[in-house]
Amino acid sequence: MNINMEQYIPSERHKKNFSTLLYDSIYLLYLACDLNFDDFKDDIIHTCARSSALSSLLIAECAANCLIHSLELSASLYIEIEKLPTLAKFEFFLSQRFPKKGFDYGFKQVAAIKELLKLRNEYVHPKVEREKYEKIGEGTWAADYGNTKILKIPYDIDIWQIKHSIFALKSVMDFLNLFLLDWCKMETSEIINILLIDEKVDVKGDWVAVDGIGSLDRAMHKWNLNFDFIGKKLSPKPESYANSETITLVVGHHDDEILSSPDINSSIQNLLSSETNPKENG
Repeated sequence: MNINMEQYIPSERHKKNFSTLLYDSIYLLYLACDLNFDDFKDDIIHTCARSSALSSLLIAECAANCLIHSLELSASLYIEIEKLPTLAKFEFFLSQRFPKKGFDYGFKQVAAIKELLKLRNEYVHPKVEREKYEKIGEGTWAADYGNTKILKIPYDIDIWQIKHSIFALKSVMDFLNLFLLDWCKMETSEIINILLIDEKVDVKGDWVAVDGIGSLDRAMHKWNLNFDFIGKKLSPKPESYANSETITLVVGHHDDEILSSPDINSSIQNLLSSETNPKENG
């Protein structure tokens, strides 16, 4: 029996890049963790960790563009909305679903995303930044460019470490969970259709129902990352993870204890203590 495959091929592809960026962030983070330090030293490990974090920085922007793409907008309005900053695109999308519901900038998940978007902008628009050298140890000098207030990620990307990659990825996932599931009240199948399926979104059609995308279990078990918005459920912990390190990072709460793994750092205190006291996750 011959099957005509052409009938299953859509007329055009809508390349969204969300899964590509997510996979890059995850796999580069795995690679950074798995590299033998004695063989590669800091340089290669930092390169992988930094590249993972940079992929995470682009995920929020990609998600915002996918959401705007899913709306039935006139060509002229679409062009204008495309020019908006990333958070303004999320705000516009929310207004289309719930016109009377405002975008609450007071949540810590939002404050964390604002920090990541600032880092993203500084990376894609690199400028020469001057800072005085200070002696930090015997025969050691460094220029301190400071850290972001909430996530404590250095503005100097040269010194980003594995823990910073995890902070970036977790912050983006937590924001998307809050925005898509809690604020927009979207079903995971609808979100998958918008973010992961390379076809035009059919708002009147049947939603695709899948268990998210693969290769996320390790990140969920080791770093307590949450991919609920794409329907990824936590599978039983493999035996190979039984004695591996874990890390719990909390975005959206003030008082939760933050536990770090041996290969991240022995202590990460007050990671999300904000001077501006943004809201906790409602």
